[in-house]
Amino acid sequence: MSRLLPPDEFRRVFDTYKLSVFRLETLQEYREPDETAMLAAFQSGQAWPPDPSKAEWLEAVRSARRSGRSIQRAHVVQEPLSEYLVFELSWGYAPNVSEGEDVRIVRVPPGNSWPEQLPQQDFWLFDASQLYLQHYDDGGTWLGVELDTEPSHIVAACRWRETALHMGVPWLDYVSTQPQLVDALRRAS
Repeated sequence: MSRLLPPDEFRRVFDTYKLSVFRLETLQEYREPDETAMLAAFQSGQAWPPDPSKAEWLEAVRSARRSGRSIQRAHVVQEPLSEYLVFELSWGYAPNVSEGEDVRIVRVPPGNSWPEQLPQQDFWLFDASQLYLQHYDDGGTWLGVELDTEPSHIVAACRWRETALHMGVPWLDYVSTQPQLVDALRRAS
């Protein structure tokens, strides 16, 4: 692993992309400090609490949509869904989708193995030309992001993006087949 970028430096990439952003998510649980209040509210059956970082992301999605840029995400999920995935796939993604983010779910049914066409590495891909690898510890806590400038890795990430989008089910289609996600969304409203 080479140098991890400071968070502020990575955030600036979101201000400079021209056409598209894609995120591949592979972890089954993320431990993000900015999700703590929201996750606690979800677990205790309370309403969505104010979340400044989520509001910032939603504004970025709205801004991208208004300017004709796209933001896409695919999450590889292993079933049965953990409590964290129920939280993320309902409360985490519903606002994103309502603002225009294209979220896809790559389903791994019980007993099936990881799709061999996809890596087990989270990454961001900007304009199909800038690859940023996400690094997490074993518990799902974010350690940082690394710029990968190797051309063959960027080409591979473009292929993985297309594969994940092709394999992935649109978020709403997936949610409608999962009673626990429908229930979680109903509780949130």
